[in-house]
Amino acid sequence: MLVDVQCFQQADVCFVLDSSGSICGLSAQETCTDWAALLSFVNTVIGAFTVGERGTHVGVVTFSDDATLAFPLNHYYDQEELRGVVASLRHVGGQTNTGKALHVARTGCFNPNNGARRGVPNIAIVVTDGLPTVAGFSVDTEAALLKQNAAVLAVGVGGRVEKELLRDISSLPQAENVNYFTTPDFASLSNIISALVVETCDASVNERLQRIVEGIIAHACAAHVLDDVKCDVTE
Repeated sequence: MLVDVQCFQQADVCFVLDSSGSICGLSAQETCTDWAALLSFVNTVIGAFTVGERGTHVGVVTFSDDATLAFPLNHYYDQEELRGVVASLRHVGGQTNTGKALHVARTGCFNPNNGARRGVPNIAIVVTDGLPTVAGFSVDTEAALLKQNAAVLAVGVGGRVEKELLRDISSLPQAENVNYFTTPDFASLSNIISALVVETCDASVNERLQRIVEGIIAHACAAHVLDDVKCDVTE
């Protein structure tokens, strides 16, 4: 599947993918059409970016009972190799540990030791088909922490996902079809790809500008160019 828009912005993109049992039910990996549709969606989005050592880097977190960094940002710089690895990701099954997934995205995927680059926008794309069912990591807390270091877009699939959850996970302005998206089923993910790519690309530009502004303010504060009140507000 090809997407009709392209993004030439440099970004570190982490996909956070629900791999819980509700996606495949009793179906085996080989016959689970919803998991295949999810991976196809991820690969189509990847195809809209210029993947390369000096371009966009991609990492993946999968979550069910637990959350795992499937591969970090600094493992694959060839688009075809990357998409092949994504296509081979295994469905896990189990419950939905959304809070742990957001935690692993922040501490594992967007970790400098795993390839997160200084000055490059961090973009997280979270895809889930259900509400969190595992306690231990607060979704609200982990989402707030992740959004301090990344622009977060959320995608909800099917009728079990509440829009309130997607809003809470996503970055400002937390608006539907801007920072979060919904589809009735996995087959319909293809309908939101173009809009998601546009918003992801815009988010990378906005994230880069925000970091530049923050850097300028920090430098000005260190040089005592700004007054203490302004520096206190920005710190």
